Amino acid sequence: RLASALEWDDTRSLVFTGLGFAALNVALSILLPETRRGDNPHGRVELLQICREASPVRLAHQLLTLRRTRPRLFGVLALQSLVTLSIGYYNYFVIFAAESPIKLDSQGIALIFLYFALLGVVANTFFFAKVLSRVPALPTIRVMLFIGTFVVLAYGIWGGHSVVALYAILTVDMLTVSLVPALVEGFIGKAADESERGELFGISQGIAALMQVIAAIVATALSTIDLRLPFVAFGIATGLAFVWSLRVTLPKAVL
Repeated sequence: RLASALEWDDTRSLVFTGLGFAALNVALSILLPETRRGDNPHGRVELLQICREASPVRLAHQLLTLRRTRPRLFGVLALQSLVTLSIGYYNYFVIFAAESPIKLDSQGIALIFLYFALLGVVANTFFFAKVLSRVPALPTIRVMLFIGTFVVLAYGIWGGHSVVALYAILTVDMLTVSLVPALVEGFIGKAADESERGELFGISQGIAALMQVIAAIVATALSTIDLRLPFVAFGIATGLAFVWSLRVTLPKAVL
């Protein structure tokens, strides 16, 4: 009974913490003034039009247009979509760590995220400040995605059975797969002209949001069958991203 009560307290603490942050976000949105003074420049009709333009149908139309007019940029955006889908397992970590054979409690899960965050700061700072200028970006992405395919699969094979193995896989992950999204976004930023930068970043963010939704659905559905299956799916997505990267030719503005 005591163990069940403690487990319930851990779960309840996580739930209430999430709800608390959500309530804080809503409250701040209501109480804090807009950074830009004046009337809302968008009326109801304009806001509905913006929502329609942000729909998956509109996004697909924009991508098809880019495929015809700027195939190289389309290739980079398609790579971004696969990369975003492949790292969808990040949002699955809590469930996996808590329900897999290692059965981490809330403190163990918090330590994992703390380690991942600290390592991420060090890895990103060192890589983008010291390494990136000395290596070709696209071949580096290909190597990272190739290694990352096996890293993601390793979570399902070994990560749920040993805490040491989980930390080791996280370390390799942080030095490979997790660096790729920022590299791809950098390509998009360099390829965009000043006049079209807002539109391209809108498309980029739309792709990322859609892939995150798909990743959440995939992880939820597969985890009900077997906790390891989501990593199989995301490993396949990482492998597809690697294969697609072999076809990508960077826009001239990026070279």
